Formats: sequence, C-alpha cells, structure tokens
Amino acid sequence: MRIVASGDLTEVDVPCPFEPTSMWLNDDDLISMAITGSTDTITNGGFHSMALANMDLTLPAITDTVLIRAEQYWVGPDNGPVEDAFAFIVSPDRYWRIGGQIPEGTTARIFYDGRNITTGNLDPLLMRDTLDFTFREDSLVMLWRERPGSNWVEWHSSVNPLGSSTDGYGRITVDSLRVGEYTLAWRKSAVGIAEDEGDAVQWIVSPNPAHGSVTVTTEQRDVNGTMDLLDAAGRVVRSVIVMGGSVRFDLHGLEAGSYPLRFTTKAADRPNRAGTVVVE
Repeated sequence: MRIVASGDLTEVDVPCPFEPTSMWLNDDDLISMAITGSTDTITNGGFHSMALANMDLTLPAITDTVLIRAEQYWVGPDNGPVEDAFAFIVSPDRYWRIGGQIPEGTTARIFYDGRNITTGNLDPLLMRDTLDFTFREDSLVMLWRERPGSNWVEWHSSVNPLGSSTDGYGRITVDSLRVGEYTLAWRKSAVGIAEDEGDAVQWIVSPNPAHGSVTVTTEQRDVNGTMDLLDAAGRVVRSVIVMGGSVRFDLHGLEAGSYPLRFTTKAADRPNRAGTVVVE
C-alpha cells in the first residue's frame, strides 16, 4: 500500500482485517525524523540487543515468537505533565517508545553518557548541575507514560554508575518493561516540593488567568529568595530574584496552560509551592 503525504497533516484510513495491538511509522528509518529504531522478531528468551535504539533487552523464556519495536527519539519529549512535576528534571536530550508484544518479566538496559567526548554526548544537557542542584548519577530515574499526553510517572529502575558517580557515564536497568514511552530524569530531592506550610510565605497571584504578564505579591515585606515558574515537565521557564513583597513575570512566548510557582528562600532546605499561574 502506497501513501502520499503532503502538508502538515495527512489523514489516512488503513483497512485491517484484525484488531491491531501496535502501529508505528518509519519502520525502515527512511524518514528523517530524529528517530532511530529497531523492529525485531524474537524467538528465544535471554539477551537481545536493539542496537539502533541503544537499548538491550533481557527476555524470560518464551514459547512463541514475539515482535518488538524500540524507537529512540533524539530530542527531549514534549512538555507533557509529570505526576510530581517539582521532583524531577526531565531529559531534554532523548526518549524512547516501545511497541509490540512485551513478555511479562522483560527488562531493558540503557547506557547513559553525558561525557564531552567523541563516543559520548548522548545526554549532555541532562548530566550537569542546574537550578542550584548538583548532579549525581544515583539521582537518575526512568519515567514512563502510556502514550503522549499521559502523565509521566517514575518507573522502577536501578542505576549502575560503572565507577564514578559524577562523570555522567553508566547504565540504568528498567524493570518490568511494558509498551509505552520512557525518558531519563533525575530527582532533585527525595520528596519534591513542599506544600504550603503554616510558616511559609503566602502569595497572591494576579491577574489569574493572565496574559502578557502576572504579578505575585505577599503582605510580608522582608522576603528574599528566588521564585521560579515551571512548565508541566518541571522545567524552569522563568526565574526572578525576590527582594521585597512583589515580583512580576513576563509571560510572552509561553503556551496557554497551567504553570506552577516555586519559591525558595536563601536559607531554605527545600522550595515551597507558591501557587499556579494560568496562562491564556
């Protein structure tokens, strides 16, 4: 079947005499989409390398043939929601999509590499200090979501730094692999961001919803620290120094949606939630 596509969007109906369980495009990697992938028919359990996806699988004993598709996207995932947006920094470098038939008990192993060398540079933007947090490999986790638009959730995984825990090179093993999307992230703190507490600064966001700019104020006048505006993936999109009872955020260039506010005093061990800005 030959399909001709043009423009930004092409809608195609493909007749199928059975109920499909998975579907994908670009199986032969002939479309330049910053994707490399492998589609393999596997007949035996044990170790199996999906080289183009930079992923190694270990399958349990199987009694029937299985078809597995693994795609590696050489870009960060979209700004999809994260179940605990304040706890993680989501990889801006790459993510994976797994499809097909995944036997129960399958594990996946991925090598991460943020080293600035010819054979490295797979994860250079994730593997570095940021937002006053020091990067360590033992903070790396794997996030999973069922499909684009679903919440990212932390998936059970284990890290082997293969020596130094700060050189940005090692491997992460994903337990109980299933169909869906995966991305690397690193945990900024064990519990993410604190909810407003009794002694926390109370903030007022106005106007809200907002367009163009928003002002965040408090009745306290001796407030000093940093306030961040985060996207749904927990990434900082705006940051201002707080020296007094009022700050203003420029919202131009931000997509419509909800953006949590995070406030950290100079002496605080962890940030506090300061509200949410709704951008129209």
